[in-house]
Amino acid sequence: STQSTWDLEEDQAPWLTSSLQESKAKWKFVVSHEPLVYTSGGSPEKYGKVEANIPKEKTKKTFRPILLDNNVQATFCGDNHWLELLKENNTSMFISAGGGGLRTYTPHPVHPNSIFVEATTGFTFHQVTSEYMYSWFIDGSSGQPLYFHEQHIHGKATKCYKNSKK
Repeated sequence: STQSTWDLEEDQAPWLTSSLQESKAKWKFVVSHEPLVYTSGGSPEKYGKVEANIPKEKTKKTFRPILLDNNVQATFCGDNHWLELLKENNTSMFISAGGGGLRTYTPHPVHPNSIFVEATTGFTFHQVTSEYMYSWFIDGSSGQPLYFHEQHIHGKATKCYKNSKK
């Protein structure tokens, strides 16, 4: 069998850039398996050290300017075993892979751009209107909202609150 190889930065970055530049969409979202730009650190239990190298420096340097320069309002990804919301300029980065029912990890250290992080299973729920995106982080065990985030189309967070985990 023939084995094909591709490089995320070299093969996908040009396609993503041109797709975002050509898009006439009012809202622009990017979905990926792993975080492309930021995440809080990994756990000593999983990685054997305090900081995880997620995402790789090359990936971050490639995709950060693409997202910020092309008015991407939100990115959605998984892979990490916790829930997190990070914010830079007008871009919100949602990490919603509460471990898929597997063990969760304590994100340490917490990234300076993180505005919400919780070591639990769960998911995010989003509602988008012409001007606002409403986002909830939902606890996987209780089904209760842990955090609410309201974002205007131009990126400004207008309402945010954290619920107690009960």
